[in-house]
Amino acid sequence: MTFTVTAFDDAGAVLDLAGGFLADRPVENNLVLSLLGARAGDASESATSEPGHYWVATGDSGGADVVFHSPARYRMLLSAMAPEAAVALASAIAESGAAPPGVGGEAAAASAFAGAWLEGRGQGARPTHALRLYEIESPTQPMVPGRLRRAEQAERDLLVDWLRVMRDDVPPPGPDPVSEVDGGLAGSRLWVWDDSGPVSVAAETSPAEGVVRIKAVFTPPEHRRRGYAAAVVEALSRRILAGRNRCILYADLANPVSNSVYRRVGYRAVTEILSYEFVRYRGS
Repeated sequence: MTFTVTAFDDAGAVLDLAGGFLADRPVENNLVLSLLGARAGDASESATSEPGHYWVATGDSGGADVVFHSPARYRMLLSAMAPEAAVALASAIAESGAAPPGVGGEAAAASAFAGAWLEGRGQGARPTHALRLYEIESPTQPMVPGRLRRAEQAERDLLVDWLRVMRDDVPPPGPDPVSEVDGGLAGSRLWVWDDSGPVSVAAETSPAEGVVRIKAVFTPPEHRRRGYAAAVVEALSRRILAGRNRCILYADLANPVSNSVYRRVGYRAVTEILSYEFVRYRGS
């Protein structure tokens, strides 16, 4: 297949060209769709002032595959795509002179991109972390005391402190705790499990093509091993599904505890995500 790669600095233009194609796989493309929507000024998200750089590969038999890069200090993100499209995009971006720190995407596409980047730019690519994308259809309710409720403004500082602890355990770049909490409170998308007070937290994104992503799941050390994380995720998942949206989340493959929790409440694996850091070889 022959690909034509076009560069954009307008997220809205990318959605106009590729949005319909991305929506054909709304689960796998949820993160890219959400980020493009935010930067295009979607009223359901807070648009960012960070400049964005995007590339779209269109094939001679149809389709439109996207590379998202914003902010510049973050790795590029790939939409769900075939390895051949990833190679075409990597080659074109390498020739453009762009200098991203790395790339992440579905395992086969990310690996193909990293290999083409090595050939085009002469930089090595070192895998840094792996995630698993999960979806749930039939939640299994754990027997845990407490209830799900929206987080309250009075809990802001506590939740910021919790997410600061979480950020230390998340592969970089982790979420900014202040913006995560303030945005979640403002949009009524931040939830806690309450057992005589908040004991666990989770957030939800706005729907993108009928898919909502759960994120920022955290239980502080003093409340762990009581089932609270499973409870908040299951209850929030059930609420999202009741709103006729699909429900997904990501889990770090290096963390067997979180993966076990999600599987226990009914999540099933969809695909694996690999991230690479681009590096200069320092050997002799």
